[in-house]
Amino acid sequence: MSPSKLHCTEGGRSVEYLPIKNGDVGLHAVAAGPEDGPVVVLLHGFPEFWYSWHRQIEPLSAAGFRVIVPDQRGYNLSSKPVGVSSYAMPELVSDVIAIADQLGQRKIFLAGDPPNPRPACIHQA
Repeated sequence: MSPSKLHCTEGGRSVEYLPIKNGDVGLHAVAAGPEDGPVVVLLHGFPEFWYSWHRQIEPLSAAGFRVIVPDQRGYNLSSKPVGVSSYAMPELVSDVIAIADQLGQRKIFLAGDPPNPRPACIHQA
């Protein structure tokens, strides 16, 4: 899937806006690196957003990875569903699965930033 537009520039490389859909939830994400590279998804912690990974995006994309960094649900430009149950662990994990599915990937590399790496840890099990 091709990103829809240039979002900003980091370290001389393009960082593109990539919309992700998981049912009624829309996730704002940035993407960098070759579209055919192995996918690495970087998940931010509380109370951050995608930019907390900005120093890792360029080195990973330069190494040939397709880097996807979403704003998790409830943060920054992503949807903010109503109700505590919308933020339960199964919902957060389903967002990660939706990213992989939308990119046509059966396997991805996944990293979570403390203090909230739980979706990454649980999805690895």
